[in-house]
Amino acid sequence: MIARTLAVGAVALTLASPVAPAVAAPAVHRPLTEAVTAAVTDRLAAGKVPAAAYAVVEGDQVVTGGYGAGVTADTPFVLGSISKSFTALAVLQLVDRGAVRLDAPVTEHLPWFRTAGAGGVPTVRQLLDQTSGLPTSAGVADLQDTGRSLEERVRGIAMVRPSSAPGERFQYCNLNFATLGLLVQEVSGRPFGDYLEAEVLRPLGMSHTYTSVDAAREAGLVRGTVPWFGLAVRREAASFPGALPDGYLVSTAEDMGHYLRMQLGDGTLRGKRVISADLLALMQRTATSTPAGAAAPHTDGYGLGLATGTAGGTPLVAHEGDVTGFHNDFGLLPERDTGLVVLTAQNSFLLDNAAAYTAGLAVLSGEEPATGAGGFWSRYLIVDGVAALVALLMLLRAVRLARGRARGCRRNSARRALLGIVGAVVVAAAATVGLVYGGGALVQGYPLDPRLLLTSAPEVAVVAGLLLAYPLVGSLLRTIGALRRGRQPGPAAPQTSAPQPARRSAPYAVTTSALIRSS
Repeated sequence: MIARTLAVGAVALTLASPVAPAVAAPAVHRPLTEAVTAAVTDRLAAGKVPAAAYAVVEGDQVVTGGYGAGVTADTPFVLGSISKSFTALAVLQLVDRGAVRLDAPVTEHLPWFRTAGAGGVPTVRQLLDQTSGLPTSAGVADLQDTGRSLEERVRGIAMVRPSSAPGERFQYCNLNFATLGLLVQEVSGRPFGDYLEAEVLRPLGMSHTYTSVDAAREAGLVRGTVPWFGLAVRREAASFPGALPDGYLVSTAEDMGHYLRMQLGDGTLRGKRVISADLLALMQRTATSTPAGAAAPHTDGYGLGLATGTAGGTPLVAHEGDVTGFHNDFGLLPERDTGLVVLTAQNSFLLDNAAAYTAGLAVLSGEEPATGAGGFWSRYLIVDGVAALVALLMLLRAVRLARGRARGCRRNSARRALLGIVGAVVVAAAATVGLVYGGGALVQGYPLDPRLLLTSAPEVAVVAGLLLAYPLVGSLLRTIGALRRGRQPGPAAPQTSAPQPARRSAPYAVTTSALIRSS
């Protein structure tokens, strides 16, 4: 069964070919930019990233490059949660124009908005700084149905019970920004994507940024990859228009360079004002504290759609983004007038997906990039070795059970075997609940979604699935063996003769016989 499971999985995979780095050389170099570029590309190579692009901002200069066969700075990548900062920018534009008030309840613009709890209604500001009270888990589970529209997702919040009162504490939740996207749509009278293109992307000159994954695919969207036991498996990006505000904007390193320059300035780019300087500063200012790295590496705070922290003792404004097959990061060091964005078409639970970005950011902030252990193959050799050992031991045990040679099989009655199945089901169910809730609490603070575990950590999912299924399979094999034998008794015990008296000497025997005969 194990061999068949692995064979089926292997047939289903489409493997990506190894690629050689192809870095576009900019016309002008600065020593700092050169060092950042070298750190980024070195870590991309160490992480076996098949496709990536980057932009380094130093003052007015933007240096971009592509990594991987056919990848350039104009190759589109799905941004993931970096999309949230664009949604925040759109909301703050409406605040700038007086159409939205930051401290107004969201029901001022979406009067039907409800949650399943009895608490208060979050304000626009609380949605922006992720203190609405909506739990992280609700925003993750909500992303499984890619056919839902933006309004359907927000109306579905009526079934979500908040885990805290609005404004009480930070909880990263995709639904906060889905709600903000719908608010922009309602206030502007235009579909959210149309508003974003007209009011944000065009003024910034982001001509290769797409509000539709399908449109980006026609423009050369790179295919994301998820390593399966060290093999780069290509994944087609999902088209999810209803999640555009919180995760499905598509952009390029070249366009993101424009965005970073605007963020490092006063809200203008090439003479075009996108947002007022005051609101841009508010967007980048810490509004609430967060767990370390909750929204980006080296951050412990959150502003309005942006994470905040320090890198090399310098204030940092940043955000990361994850969707299946893609991981992206950008960071700004406003005091140094520098920034970095790294877009990668690889996402793995077992790897440091942000390694290239954090190495480049370290150089940008005046530090030495970390050169830690745990490279691509060292991690996957360990994982693959453990998985192979577990599979082999389970296979050998299953063969012994199937042949009835394991201890206890030959004397196992059908009744005991059936009880064993019930026990195995109970154990597997309890272990599954423990993995989903206990493991989720340890790793991410909320329950694991088995479907997401399979797509983001297939090695863990396969090994866990085998371990959970094995007790049940073993019990089934014992039951089959017992039913085939019926209630036959075990092998008969070898018969032993009755104890015999010790032999006497010949004279004694003769004398005894004579006495018996004469009596």
